[in-house]
Amino acid sequence: MIERAGLVAVSEKSGTKKYYDRFRGRIMFPIADHNGDVIAFTGRYITEREGEGKYVNSPQGVLYNKSAVLYGLDKTKMEIRKTGVAVLVEGQMDMIMAYQDGVKNVVAVSGTAFTPQHLLVLKRYAPTLCILFDADPAGDMATRKSIALALAQGFTVTVGKVPGEKDPADFVFDHPGKLEKEIQKAVSVMEYYFDSVFAKYNAKKLDDKKIIAGILLAQIKKLPNKVEAHHWLEQLSGRLGTRMEYLEDEMRSLKTEDEFTVDMYARGEEKTEKPVMRRTNIDKLVEHILSLAYAAKDKAAFTKAYNVIVACEFAEFLRDVEKGSRDLVNEDTRAVFDLFIKYGKIDGTVSDDAKQELSETAQNLLSEILLTADIAEYENIEAELVSSARRMENEVNDSELRRLESEVRQEKDDVRRDQLFREVRERGAKKMQLASQKASA
Repeated sequence: MIERAGLVAVSEKSGTKKYYDRFRGRIMFPIADHNGDVIAFTGRYITEREGEGKYVNSPQGVLYNKSAVLYGLDKTKMEIRKTGVAVLVEGQMDMIMAYQDGVKNVVAVSGTAFTPQHLLVLKRYAPTLCILFDADPAGDMATRKSIALALAQGFTVTVGKVPGEKDPADFVFDHPGKLEKEIQKAVSVMEYYFDSVFAKYNAKKLDDKKIIAGILLAQIKKLPNKVEAHHWLEQLSGRLGTRMEYLEDEMRSLKTEDEFTVDMYARGEEKTEKPVMRRTNIDKLVEHILSLAYAAKDKAAFTKAYNVIVACEFAEFLRDVEKGSRDLVNEDTRAVFDLFIKYGKIDGTVSDDAKQELSETAQNLLSEILLTADIAEYENIEAELVSSARRMENEVNDSELRRLESEVRQEKDDVRRDQLFREVRERGAKKMQLASQKASA
Protein backbone atom coordinates (compact mmCIF):
# COMPACT_ATOMS: atom_id res chain seq x y z
CA MET A 1 0.00 0.00 0.00
CA ILE A 2 2.69 2.52 0.95
CA GLU A 3 4.60 1.57 -2.19
CA ARG A 4 1.54 2.29 -4.35
CA ALA A 5 1.08 5.57 -2.48
CA GLY A 6 4.62 6.59 -3.46
CA LEU A 7 5.89 6.94 0.09
CA VAL A 8 8.60 4.34 -0.46
CA ALA A 9 10.66 3.48 -3.50
CA VAL A 10 11.89 0.04 -4.49
CA SER A 11 15.42 -1.04 -5.35
CA GLU A 12 15.98 -4.48 -6.85
CA LYS A 13 19.58 -5.68 -6.87
CA SER A 14 20.79 -9.25 -7.17
CA GLY A 15 17.19 -10.39 -7.22
CA THR A 16 16.45 -8.88 -3.80
CA LYS A 17 13.74 -6.28 -3.43
CA LYS A 18 14.55 -3.53 -0.93
CA TYR A 19 12.42 -0.61 0.16
CA TYR A 20 13.66 2.83 1.12
CA ASP A 21 12.03 6.05 2.23
CA ARG A 22 11.54 8.29 -0.79
CA PHE A 23 11.51 11.40 1.41
CA ARG A 24 14.36 10.56 3.80
CA GLY A 25 16.12 13.61 5.19
CA ARG A 26 13.43 15.99 3.92
CA ILE A 27 10.63 18.09 5.36
CA MET A 28 7.38 16.65 4.04
CA PHE A 29 4.38 18.64 2.83
CA PRO A 30 1.03 17.08 1.90
CA ILE A 31 -0.23 17.95 -1.58
CA ALA A 32 -3.99 18.33 -1.82
CA ASP A 33 -6.30 18.66 -4.80
CA HIS A 34 -8.57 21.68 -5.17
CA ASN A 35 -11.10 20.04 -2.84
CA GLY A 36 -8.57 19.61 -0.04
CA ASP A 37 -8.12 15.84 -0.36
CA VAL A 38 -4.50 14.75 0.13
CA ILE A 39 -3.32 13.01 -3.04
CA ALA A 40 0.49 13.13 -2.77
CA PHE A 41 3.47 14.46 -0.84
CA THR A 42 6.46 16.63 -1.53
CA GLY A 43 9.73 16.73 0.39
CA ARG A 44 12.20 19.61 0.57
CA TYR A 45 15.77 18.99 1.66
CA ILE A 46 16.79 20.51 4.97
CA THR A 47 20.41 21.07 3.95
CA GLU A 48 21.39 21.46 0.29
CA ARG A 49 22.71 18.33 -1.44
CA GLU A 50 24.86 18.53 -4.52
CA GLY A 51 23.34 16.79 -7.50
CA GLU A 52 19.89 16.51 -5.92
CA GLY A 53 16.82 18.60 -6.60
CA LYS A 54 15.50 20.89 -3.90
CA TYR A 55 12.15 19.09 -3.97
CA VAL A 56 11.14 15.43 -4.38
CA ASN A 57 7.51 14.63 -5.18
CA SER A 58 5.35 11.57 -5.10
CA PRO A 59 5.40 9.80 -8.46
CA GLN A 60 2.68 10.45 -11.01
CA GLY A 61 -0.35 8.24 -10.42
CA VAL A 62 -4.08 7.86 -10.84
CA LEU A 63 -4.81 10.48 -8.18
CA TYR A 64 -1.77 12.71 -8.63
CA ASN A 65 -1.39 14.43 -11.98
CA LYS A 66 1.42 16.89 -11.34
CA SER A 67 0.70 18.72 -14.60
CA ALA A 68 -2.71 19.78 -13.28
CA VAL A 69 -2.21 20.16 -9.50
CA LEU A 70 -1.41 23.57 -8.03
CA TYR A 71 -0.08 23.57 -4.49
CA GLY A 72 -2.25 25.52 -2.03
CA LEU A 73 -5.20 26.02 -4.36
CA ASP A 74 -7.55 24.31 -1.90
CA LYS A 75 -6.68 27.01 0.65
CA THR A 76 -6.61 30.05 -1.64
CA LYS A 77 -9.18 29.43 -4.39
CA MET A 78 -11.88 31.58 -2.79
CA GLU A 79 -9.51 34.54 -2.37
CA ILE A 80 -8.30 34.07 -5.96
CA ARG A 81 -11.92 34.19 -7.15
CA LYS A 82 -12.62 37.22 -4.94
CA THR A 83 -9.62 39.24 -6.19
CA GLY A 84 -9.67 37.94 -9.76
CA VAL A 85 -5.90 37.46 -9.58
CA ALA A 86 -3.82 34.33 -8.99
CA VAL A 87 -0.26 34.93 -7.81
CA LEU A 88 1.90 32.10 -9.13
CA VAL A 89 5.15 31.09 -7.36
CA GLU A 90 7.56 28.22 -8.01
CA GLY A 91 7.95 26.26 -4.78
CA GLN A 92 5.85 25.06 -1.87
CA MET A 93 7.88 27.10 0.63
CA ASP A 94 7.30 30.20 -1.50
CA MET A 95 3.55 29.58 -1.33
CA ILE A 96 3.51 28.91 2.43
CA MET A 97 5.66 31.93 3.30
CA ALA A 98 3.68 34.23 1.00
CA TYR A 99 0.40 33.01 2.49
CA GLN A 100 1.67 33.56 6.04
CA ASP A 101 2.80 37.04 5.00
CA GLY A 102 -0.74 37.99 4.03
CA VAL A 103 -0.85 37.10 0.32
CA LYS A 104 -3.95 34.89 0.38
CA ASN A 105 -4.39 34.48 -3.41
CA VAL A 106 -1.15 32.55 -4.06
CA VAL A 107 -0.54 29.09 -5.55
CA ALA A 108 2.60 27.16 -6.46
CA VAL A 109 3.58 24.96 -9.36
CA SER A 110 3.96 21.51 -7.86
CA GLY A 111 7.14 19.76 -8.96
CA THR A 112 6.85 20.38 -12.68
CA ALA A 113 6.95 23.05 -15.35
CA PHE A 114 3.88 25.28 -15.65
CA THR A 115 1.48 23.65 -18.10
CA PRO A 116 -1.69 24.44 -20.08
CA GLN A 117 -3.55 22.10 -17.73
CA HIS A 118 -2.59 24.32 -14.79
CA LEU A 119 -3.99 27.27 -16.70
CA LEU A 120 -7.27 25.50 -17.39
CA VAL A 121 -7.63 24.94 -13.64
CA LEU A 122 -6.84 28.56 -12.78
CA LYS A 123 -9.19 29.89 -15.43
CA ARG A 124 -12.12 28.68 -13.32
CA TYR A 125 -11.17 31.17 -10.62
CA ALA A 126 -9.46 34.24 -12.13
CA PRO A 127 -8.81 35.99 -15.44
CA THR A 128 -5.48 37.52 -14.32
CA LEU A 129 -2.19 35.81 -13.53
CA CYS A 130 0.69 37.45 -11.66
CA ILE A 131 3.89 35.47 -12.15
CA LEU A 132 6.30 35.75 -9.23
CA PHE A 133 9.08 33.27 -9.93
CA ASP A 134 12.60 33.14 -8.50
CA ALA A 135 14.88 36.05 -9.36
CA ASP A 136 17.53 34.00 -11.16
CA PRO A 137 18.21 33.01 -14.80
CA ALA A 138 16.24 29.77 -14.46
CA GLY A 139 13.32 31.68 -12.96
CA ASP A 140 13.51 34.21 -15.78
CA MET A 141 13.38 31.45 -18.40
CA ALA A 142 10.41 29.83 -16.64
CA THR A 143 8.68 33.21 -16.48
CA ARG A 144 8.99 33.74 -20.24
CA LYS A 145 7.64 30.25 -21.01
CA SER A 146 4.72 30.75 -18.61
CA ILE A 147 3.91 34.14 -20.12
CA ALA A 148 3.57 32.60 -23.58
CA LEU A 149 1.26 29.84 -22.37
CA ALA A 150 -0.91 32.15 -20.26
CA LEU A 151 -1.37 34.72 -23.03
CA ALA A 152 -2.41 31.95 -25.43
CA GLN A 153 -5.08 30.89 -22.93
CA GLY A 154 -6.47 34.44 -22.81
CA PHE A 155 -5.14 35.48 -19.40
CA THR A 156 -4.18 39.00 -18.51
CA VAL A 157 -0.60 38.56 -17.30
CA THR A 158 1.56 40.66 -15.02
CA VAL A 159 5.06 39.90 -13.76
CA GLY A 160 6.24 40.55 -10.24
CA LYS A 161 9.77 40.61 -8.89
CA VAL A 162 11.32 40.53 -5.46
CA PRO A 163 14.47 42.64 -5.01
CA GLY A 164 17.83 40.93 -5.31
CA GLU A 165 18.65 37.33 -6.25
CA LYS A 166 15.97 35.95 -3.94
CA ASP A 167 12.93 33.74 -4.14
CA PRO A 168 9.70 34.91 -2.46
CA ALA A 169 10.26 32.69 0.60
CA ASP A 170 13.69 34.21 1.27
CA PHE A 171 12.30 37.72 0.77
CA VAL A 172 9.49 37.15 3.28
CA PHE A 173 11.97 35.73 5.78
CA ASP A 174 14.19 38.82 5.47
CA HIS A 175 11.40 41.40 5.02
CA PRO A 176 8.21 40.22 6.73
CA GLY A 177 5.04 42.10 5.81
CA LYS A 178 6.43 43.63 2.60
CA LEU A 179 5.68 41.04 -0.10
CA GLU A 180 2.22 42.42 -0.90
CA LYS A 181 3.76 45.81 -1.74
CA GLU A 182 6.20 44.15 -4.14
CA ILE A 183 3.35 42.27 -5.82
CA GLN A 184 1.47 45.53 -6.30
CA LYS A 185 4.45 46.75 -8.32
CA ALA A 186 3.96 43.96 -10.87
CA VAL A 187 4.26 45.19 -14.46
CA SER A 188 2.69 44.20 -17.77
CA VAL A 189 4.35 41.60 -19.96
CA MET A 190 5.78 44.15 -22.37
CA GLU A 191 7.05 46.31 -19.50
CA TYR A 192 8.74 43.20 -18.12
CA TYR A 193 10.47 42.50 -21.44
CA PHE A 194 11.46 46.15 -21.92
CA ASP A 195 12.81 46.48 -18.36
CA SER A 196 14.84 43.24 -18.48
CA VAL A 197 16.30 43.79 -21.95
CA PHE A 198 17.20 47.46 -21.48
CA ALA A 199 18.72 46.64 -18.10
CA LYS A 200 21.03 44.12 -19.74
CA TYR A 201 22.06 45.89 -22.96
CA ASN A 202 23.43 49.34 -23.72
CA ALA A 203 21.13 51.08 -26.19
CA LYS A 204 23.94 53.46 -27.15
CA LYS A 205 26.02 50.66 -28.66
CA LEU A 206 25.11 49.52 -32.18
CA ASP A 207 25.54 45.79 -31.53
CA ASP A 208 23.46 45.96 -28.35
CA LYS A 209 20.87 48.08 -30.13
CA LYS A 210 20.38 45.33 -32.73
CA ILE A 211 20.02 42.71 -29.99
CA ILE A 212 17.44 44.84 -28.15
CA ALA A 213 15.46 45.39 -31.32
CA GLY A 214 15.51 41.70 -32.23
CA ILE A 215 14.28 40.53 -28.83
CA LEU A 216 11.57 43.15 -28.38
CA LEU A 217 10.27 43.22 -31.94
CA ALA A 218 9.67 39.46 -31.68
CA GLN A 219 7.45 40.11 -28.66
CA ILE A 220 5.66 43.11 -30.16
CA LYS A 221 4.86 41.08 -33.27
CA LYS A 222 2.87 38.63 -31.14
CA LEU A 223 0.54 41.32 -29.77
CA PRO A 224 -2.97 40.83 -31.20
CA ASN A 225 -4.03 44.44 -30.65
CA LYS A 226 -2.63 46.85 -33.27
CA VAL A 227 -3.03 49.89 -31.03
CA GLU A 228 -0.98 48.22 -28.28
CA ALA A 229 1.61 47.05 -30.80
CA HIS A 230 1.93 50.59 -32.19
CA HIS A 231 2.33 51.97 -28.66
CA TRP A 232 5.27 49.66 -27.93
CA LEU A 233 6.83 50.31 -31.32
CA GLU A 234 6.77 54.02 -30.46
CA GLN A 235 8.37 53.25 -27.08
CA LEU A 236 11.09 51.17 -28.73
CA SER A 237 11.68 53.78 -31.40
CA GLY A 238 12.10 56.51 -28.80
CA ARG A 239 14.42 54.54 -26.54
CA LEU A 240 16.61 53.29 -29.38
CA GLY A 241 16.55 56.53 -31.37
CA THR A 242 15.51 54.57 -34.47
CA ARG A 243 12.79 55.60 -36.90
CA MET A 244 9.49 53.73 -36.66
CA GLU A 245 9.46 52.64 -40.31
CA TYR A 246 12.84 50.92 -39.93
CA LEU A 247 11.57 48.97 -36.92
CA GLU A 248 8.37 48.05 -38.75
CA ASP A 249 10.39 46.74 -41.72
CA GLU A 250 12.58 44.69 -39.39
CA MET A 251 9.55 43.30 -37.54
CA ARG A 252 7.89 42.19 -40.79
CA SER A 253 11.00 40.16 -41.66
CA LEU A 254 10.92 38.24 -38.37
CA LYS A 255 9.44 34.74 -38.16
CA THR A 256 6.51 34.35 -35.79
CA GLU A 257 7.69 32.00 -33.05
CA ASP A 258 5.62 28.93 -32.36
CA GLU A 259 5.56 29.19 -28.57
CA PHE A 260 5.23 25.53 -27.53
CA THR A 261 2.42 25.00 -30.10
CA VAL A 262 0.02 26.59 -27.63
CA ASP A 263 -2.70 26.67 -30.30
CA MET A 264 -2.80 22.87 -30.07
CA TYR A 265 -3.07 23.02 -26.30
CA ALA A 266 -5.95 25.46 -26.55
CA ARG A 267 -7.81 22.92 -28.70
CA GLY A 268 -7.21 20.26 -26.05
CA GLU A 269 -4.74 18.16 -28.03
CA GLU A 270 -2.89 17.04 -24.91
CA LYS A 271 -1.02 14.34 -26.80
CA THR A 272 1.23 17.10 -28.18
CA GLU A 273 2.40 18.04 -24.69
CA LYS A 274 5.03 15.33 -24.30
CA PRO A 275 7.20 16.04 -27.36
CA VAL A 276 6.96 19.79 -26.88
CA MET A 277 7.22 20.25 -23.13
CA ARG A 278 9.02 17.12 -21.86
CA ARG A 279 12.29 18.11 -20.21
CA THR A 280 14.26 15.58 -18.20
CA ASN A 281 16.96 16.47 -15.69
CA ILE A 282 19.44 15.78 -18.48
CA ASP A 283 17.68 18.26 -20.80
CA LYS A 284 17.99 20.92 -18.10
CA LEU A 285 21.65 20.11 -17.50
CA VAL A 286 22.41 20.28 -21.22
CA GLU A 287 20.77 23.71 -21.42
CA HIS A 288 22.73 24.89 -18.38
CA ILE A 289 26.04 23.52 -19.67
CA LEU A 290 25.58 25.16 -23.08
CA SER A 291 24.62 28.47 -21.51
CA LEU A 292 27.85 28.30 -19.46
CA ALA A 293 29.89 27.69 -22.60
CA TYR A 294 28.25 30.50 -24.55
CA ALA A 295 28.68 32.84 -21.58
CA ALA A 296 32.47 32.64 -21.99
CA LYS A 297 33.81 36.15 -22.50
CA ASP A 298 36.51 35.41 -25.08
CA LYS A 299 37.65 32.78 -27.59
CA ALA A 300 40.19 31.21 -25.24
CA ALA A 301 37.64 30.80 -22.46
CA PHE A 302 35.10 29.35 -24.90
CA THR A 303 37.65 26.88 -26.31
CA LYS A 304 38.46 25.69 -22.79
CA ALA A 305 34.74 25.23 -22.06
CA TYR A 306 34.23 23.42 -25.37
CA ASN A 307 37.08 21.02 -24.63
CA VAL A 308 35.70 20.24 -21.16
CA ILE A 309 32.36 19.30 -22.71
CA VAL A 310 33.59 17.16 -25.62
CA ALA A 311 35.95 15.25 -23.32
CA CYS A 312 33.01 13.85 -21.35
CA GLU A 313 31.31 10.57 -22.18
CA PHE A 314 27.90 12.20 -22.34
CA ALA A 315 28.95 14.34 -25.33
CA GLU A 316 29.18 11.33 -27.63
CA PHE A 317 26.39 9.56 -25.82
CA LEU A 318 23.86 12.34 -26.42
CA ARG A 319 24.77 12.51 -30.10
CA ASP A 320 24.22 8.78 -30.59
CA VAL A 321 20.81 8.53 -32.26
CA GLU A 322 20.34 4.91 -31.21
CA LYS A 323 21.04 5.71 -27.59
CA GLY A 324 19.11 8.94 -27.92
CA SER A 325 16.00 6.92 -28.69
CA ARG A 326 16.07 5.90 -25.03
CA ASP A 327 14.51 9.27 -24.22
CA LEU A 328 17.45 10.73 -22.32
CA VAL A 329 16.80 14.08 -23.98
CA ASN A 330 14.15 15.42 -26.33
CA GLU A 331 14.77 16.06 -30.02
CA ASP A 332 15.22 19.82 -29.66
CA THR A 333 17.86 19.45 -26.94
CA ARG A 334 19.80 16.91 -28.99
CA ALA A 335 19.63 19.10 -32.11
CA VAL A 336 20.94 22.16 -30.25
CA PHE A 337 23.70 20.08 -28.64
CA ASP A 338 24.71 18.66 -32.04
CA LEU A 339 24.88 22.18 -33.43
CA PHE A 340 27.17 23.21 -30.58
CA ILE A 341 29.52 20.27 -31.24
CA LYS A 342 29.48 20.88 -35.00
CA TYR A 343 30.02 24.65 -35.11
CA GLY A 344 31.07 25.70 -31.61
CA LYS A 345 34.75 24.99 -32.15
CA ILE A 346 34.92 27.49 -35.00
CA ASP A 347 34.41 30.76 -33.16
CA GLY A 348 32.12 30.21 -30.19
CA THR A 349 29.12 31.80 -31.89
CA VAL A 350 26.06 30.56 -33.74
CA SER A 351 25.63 31.95 -37.24
CA ASP A 352 22.24 32.53 -38.84
CA ASP A 353 23.05 29.87 -41.45
CA ALA A 354 23.77 27.34 -38.70
CA LYS A 355 20.49 28.16 -36.95
CA GLN A 356 18.59 27.31 -40.13
CA GLU A 357 19.56 23.67 -39.61
CA LEU A 358 17.28 23.60 -36.56
CA SER A 359 13.52 23.23 -36.38
CA GLU A 360 11.59 26.28 -35.25
CA THR A 361 11.12 24.92 -31.71
CA ALA A 362 14.83 24.04 -31.51
CA GLN A 363 15.68 27.58 -32.65
CA ASN A 364 13.51 28.87 -29.82
CA LEU A 365 15.37 26.69 -27.34
CA LEU A 366 18.72 27.90 -28.68
CA SER A 367 17.55 31.52 -28.37
CA GLU A 368 16.63 30.91 -24.72
CA ILE A 369 20.03 29.34 -24.02
CA LEU A 370 21.86 32.25 -25.67
CA LEU A 371 19.71 34.80 -23.85
CA THR A 372 20.40 33.04 -20.52
CA ALA A 373 24.11 33.13 -21.35
CA ASP A 374 23.82 36.87 -22.00
CA ILE A 375 21.81 37.64 -18.88
CA ALA A 376 23.45 35.33 -16.35
CA GLU A 377 26.44 36.50 -14.36
CA TYR A 378 28.51 33.47 -13.35
CA GLU A 379 31.28 34.00 -10.81
CA ASN A 380 33.46 31.16 -12.08
CA ILE A 381 32.35 29.66 -15.39
CA GLU A 382 35.08 27.01 -15.50
CA ALA A 383 34.35 25.68 -11.98
CA GLU A 384 30.59 25.68 -12.59
CA LEU A 385 31.09 23.92 -15.93
CA VAL A 386 33.25 21.18 -14.41
CA SER A 387 30.70 20.67 -11.62
CA SER A 388 27.79 20.58 -14.08
CA ALA A 389 29.63 18.18 -16.39
CA ARG A 390 30.22 15.86 -13.43
CA ARG A 391 26.50 15.96 -12.58
CA MET A 392 25.73 15.20 -16.22
CA GLU A 393 28.06 12.18 -16.21
CA ASN A 394 26.25 10.91 -13.12
CA GLU A 395 22.80 11.43 -14.65
CA VAL A 396 23.69 9.64 -17.89
CA ASN A 397 25.45 6.80 -16.09
CA ASP A 398 22.54 6.32 -13.67
CA SER A 399 20.07 6.35 -16.55
CA GLU A 400 22.05 3.67 -18.38
CA LEU A 401 22.36 1.63 -15.20
CA ARG A 402 18.59 1.68 -14.68
CA ARG A 403 17.99 0.69 -18.30
CA LEU A 404 20.45 -2.21 -18.13
CA GLU A 405 19.01 -3.49 -14.84
CA SER A 406 15.54 -3.42 -16.39
CA GLU A 407 16.76 -5.32 -19.46
CA VAL A 408 18.44 -7.96 -17.27
CA ARG A 409 15.13 -8.67 -15.51
CA GLN A 410 13.35 -9.17 -18.84
CA GLU A 411 16.04 -10.98 -20.86
CA LYS A 412 15.49 -14.73 -21.44
CA ASP A 413 18.63 -15.54 -23.44
CA ASP A 414 21.49 -16.64 -21.13
CA VAL A 415 24.27 -15.31 -23.38
CA ARG A 416 22.65 -11.92 -23.67
CA ARG A 417 21.96 -11.85 -19.91
CA ASP A 418 25.66 -12.47 -19.19
CA GLN A 419 26.58 -9.60 -21.50
CA LEU A 420 24.07 -7.33 -19.78
CA PHE A 421 25.42 -8.31 -16.35
CA ARG A 422 28.93 -7.30 -17.47
CA GLU A 423 27.60 -3.92 -18.62
CA VAL A 424 25.75 -3.48 -15.32
CA ARG A 425 28.97 -4.17 -13.40
CA GLU A 426 30.86 -1.68 -15.57
CA ARG A 427 28.22 0.99 -14.97
CA GLY A 428 28.21 0.19 -11.25
CA ALA A 429 31.98 0.56 -11.13
CA LYS A 430 31.76 3.88 -12.93
CA LYS A 431 29.10 5.06 -10.46
CA MET A 432 31.51 4.36 -7.61
CA GLN A 433 34.33 6.08 -9.51
CA LEU A 434 32.23 9.19 -10.07
CA ALA A 435 31.19 9.22 -6.41
CA SER A 436 34.86 8.99 -5.41
CA GLN A 437 35.76 11.89 -7.71
CA LYS A 438 32.94 13.97 -6.23
CA ALA A 439 34.13 13.23 -2.67
CA SER A 440 37.71 14.22 -3.48
CA ALA A 441 36.77 17.35 -5.43
